[in-house]
Amino acid sequence: MIKFTCECGEVYNLADDTLGKTYRCRKCSKVFTVTAGLQGRAQQAPKKAWEAVKILLSDPMSGQQRAAQAMGETGCVEAGLVLCGVYALAEYFFPSTKVPAILGGAQGGQRGFNLLLCDAAPAAALIVGFFLIGKIFGGKASIQRSVLVSGTALLPITALLLLARIASGGNEGLLVGAGLFAACFALLLLYAASVEIHQLSSRKAFFMVPVLILATDYMTNIAVAQLMKW
Repeated sequence: MIKFTCECGEVYNLADDTLGKTYRCRKCSKVFTVTAGLQGRAQQAPKKAWEAVKILLSDPMSGQQRAAQAMGETGCVEAGLVLCGVYALAEYFFPSTKVPAILGGAQGGQRGFNLLLCDAAPAAALIVGFFLIGKIFGGKASIQRSVLVSGTALLPITALLLLARIASGGNEGLLVGAGLFAACFALLLLYAASVEIHQLSSRKAFFMVPVLILATDYMTNIAVAQLMKW
């Protein structure tokens, strides 16, 4: 249910499927487009993220473009931020890095907050990197769609972190194989997004992805180094 208030103060309780549609206010007769408030968008964001995941699973190569077209620019940001947030939380609770060790100077809640920011740094760096590096190569993706791409590209890594937690102390060979699979899957998603969303040629996309990975790693290291100083 979406609660929408017209400029005249008239309040409407509308169904979820009315989002984006236009109506005429029964009080002032002004035409308005139904939009969700902050609370409404927060409630819709996980649903949009799940829709993006379902589209991606049904069509990994062009699913990101289909999801972006279906959700619009705002929806891309909402779904992408949810997926990036899930990745950051997975890193926070099931860390794959040595970040906790380098935050020894921080105490209590400050240390936990810094740690969460460190875990979110790769996602933020990937968003900026995909947008800027893509532009350098002549890409056309907006920053909004870059958020969605980054969230979907991190999905395999998120799944790997969860699997590592479940199989903790188990078969190391299985985890190594799963790690290679997750890395390859993430790279293929980035390549597909470079072609489908940035609309780059396959040749440009082939070179863009390795540059993007290096840039993301570099920006992540800078961010973590700055957080260490807090």
